[in-house]
Amino acid sequence: GRLVKKKGVADLLSAYALFSDTQKKKTQLWIIGDGSERKALEQLCQSLGLDNQVTFWGKLANQQLPDYYAAADIFIAPSITDASGDTEGQGVTLVEAMASGTAIISTTTGGISEVIEHQHSGILVTPQAPLELKSAMLQLLEDKNLREKMAEQGKKSAQKYAWSRV
Repeated sequence: GRLVKKKGVADLLSAYALFSDTQKKKTQLWIIGDGSERKALEQLCQSLGLDNQVTFWGKLANQQLPDYYAAADIFIAPSITDASGDTEGQGVTLVEAMASGTAIISTTTGGISEVIEHQHSGILVTPQAPLELKSAMLQLLEDKNLREKMAEQGKKSAQKYAWSRV
């Protein structure tokens, strides 16, 4: 997605910074996309000491995205309502990640709860709550069965957005 305030990537970095050193060594955080916030997010990443665990991939071609979704254990979209009131609509990236069979964590902002059913096709957390986000991340990282169950439910839910049905 675009790296703009409403995507909440700063909250994701803050949540990831709360991981223990052991948890950080076992994980990698990939940020895919580009936008007006990229430089500030890279600086935040550096100030949080996350340089070795976080990779900024930039904007990728649409045909490359399924490979990245499939490589991920969890897709995280920590969207917020920004200072101007802008928020996430439906979240196309959420549907793409679900269709790829990737577990989802997102927030209860905008139209996201119309796409993600909490504790069924993903986990929804309060926007701008890095501690809650960290907790959800660790829950899915530590419980492979739950992660796989949510990924499978998400894949089924994504079918209602198929072009043939729309």
